[in-house]
Amino acid sequence: MMIGQTSSFAVQGIQATPVSIEVDISPGLPSYQVVGLPSIAVKEGASRIRAALRNAGHALPAARITINLAPGDIRKDEPCLDFPIAIALLIANKKIPQSSANQRIFWGELGLDGALRGWKGALSVAMAANKEADCCLLLGPQAASQAALINSQKSLVVSHLGEAIDYLRGSLALSDPVKRPEVLRSAPLVDLRDIAGQEFAKCALEVAAAGGHNLLMTGPPGVGKTMLAQSLPGILPPLSNQEQLESTLIRSARGVPVTRLNNNRPFVSPHHTISNVGMVGGGNPITPGQISMAHGGVLFLDEIPEFPKYVLETLRQPLESGAITINRNSGQSTIPANFQMVATANPCPCGNAGNGEKFCGCSPRALKRYGAKLSGPLLDRIDIRIALREPSLTTLLHEPKAEASATVRNRVIEARAKQIRRLKAARANCNAQLSASEIRTLCKLKSGAVDLLTNPKYKHRIGSARSAHRIIRVAQTIADLRDEQAISRSTILEALIYRIGWVEELECKLAS
Repeated sequence: MMIGQTSSFAVQGIQATPVSIEVDISPGLPSYQVVGLPSIAVKEGASRIRAALRNAGHALPAARITINLAPGDIRKDEPCLDFPIAIALLIANKKIPQSSANQRIFWGELGLDGALRGWKGALSVAMAANKEADCCLLLGPQAASQAALINSQKSLVVSHLGEAIDYLRGSLALSDPVKRPEVLRSAPLVDLRDIAGQEFAKCALEVAAAGGHNLLMTGPPGVGKTMLAQSLPGILPPLSNQEQLESTLIRSARGVPVTRLNNNRPFVSPHHTISNVGMVGGGNPITPGQISMAHGGVLFLDEIPEFPKYVLETLRQPLESGAITINRNSGQSTIPANFQMVATANPCPCGNAGNGEKFCGCSPRALKRYGAKLSGPLLDRIDIRIALREPSLTTLLHEPKAEASATVRNRVIEARAKQIRRLKAARANCNAQLSASEIRTLCKLKSGAVDLLTNPKYKHRIGSARSAHRIIRVAQTIADLRDEQAISRSTILEALIYRIGWVEELECKLAS
């Protein structure tokens, strides 16, 4: 009996779990069996491993081969277990000493010629390997470029199975790890100065960016809702180092080729035909969804009433918790999903409702069905809800250019800095994440603001306690932008405009 052992990782969601590979070669009829909950991709690796070993000059013995992937209660979906299995086979066949594989982790998919491939989830593997003491991670070139994003000094590049064999035998020195590339920073999708008119919407957009608030914009087609949404990432603060890493980690786990960290806030715009699994994640193996791809950035739902209602309802829990927990028979995975939702909607299916110059032919039943797509609980989680009107031709042609996104972004960064100082002892990172207890202790309301919130004229419009808390959060953000120490009556009035869309005292306009 000959036994070989190697170490590797299996990725589920964005989490890498250690896997121990044990290979037993014993006399008997030639066979190849993999146990330990392998997926079809792992079982099919037998053909890849056999061809790769033969092309590296080492054929599999004609014997009974049993491969165990431990722990046996976790499903392994990684074709990147090919490499550690091949090395364990060589150890069991006495081609490589067992001591050379100790304190080393192998990860990669093998081509038929023995070349190492695979990069999906490589960043998760590199992060998990960094937590292991006195170990070295052997990766293919594509995976090593991802491992370099966390400045890993424990990874070595292996381009071919033959190179790994020579290295483990001591006859070859592998190259140094790939150097960490510079962080990418690109221009915004749309600059605010390129959007004519819609000054009220731009103010709401600035408040949303400063406090991390969810935003819903309604209006007829062609008024600039999509352009305004696309300009939001350009006025958001840059990602922190931790946010850059988390965002890149999610993209790597989803299979997106990443070669450098990105300082830009993600902007994800799924199509309205998306499924609930595509939106929140799941599947087998567990894969991050669109809300996780938008982690740290913006999830843009264009024409939100066109999305299936059951898909929209899956957003309620992530909007509150900033993460999504996916349970499957193969295990549980928690994936970050701290995104800022921006949605747009027409006033009716044809888009002409409320426009005196155009005819709306939508029936009352169609209007009711169109509005019912947004449930009360979901709508309650949207802090800012504004209506846009079509700008005049004079505004489009002759209005001077508005502020650039860079100017607005500086004010947003200053407001976020105030929030960080105020929330340093809280669990929240911005005003939109304040809990009810944190609102009571951290938000200071003047007497006039309290009187306005309890005014019977607005009570039926404010609605639930959650809605009142969200109005206070928006008001706190406005106070931060104004550099006010306490929330005043005028600040609450402006927050009410953003929340309920109408305040009699201000005639639907911002007061100076």
